[in-house]
Amino acid sequence: MESRGDAIRYWEEERAGRVRDPLEPGDMVLAYNRTLETQWGQLFAHKWNGPYRVVKQVEGGSYVLAELDGTELKRRFAADQVKKYRSRGGLREQKWTRRQEQTRDSLQMVGGCGGQLGGDPQQSKD
Repeated sequence: MESRGDAIRYWEEERAGRVRDPLEPGDMVLAYNRTLETQWGQLFAHKWNGPYRVVKQVEGGSYVLAELDGTELKRRFAADQVKKYRSRGGLREQKWTRRQEQTRDSLQMVGGCGGQLGGDPQQSKD
């Protein structure tokens, strides 16, 4: 029993510094996929589903979530099964821009389309 008590104290101390701000209605979150805990062979499956929007936090701390189109999900999610969604769109846009620049530069080197990607159809008729 002493080791169980030590484990509980360790867990509480480990989590003591983590003050979790409650999620507000309208926040975008990811929801943990609990079904993977009971399935074998799902090592590379998506552990988090979403994004969803928080509808409300009910008494007891669980959350009611909805799809992005507003359809509420049937079950509630405990606070430890949701995490705030952070979009990575900025990184993707930067990579895309860099790839476009590399393509444009390589086309200019080989005398391709004069450095214009997707050129103007009116100019090609002349």
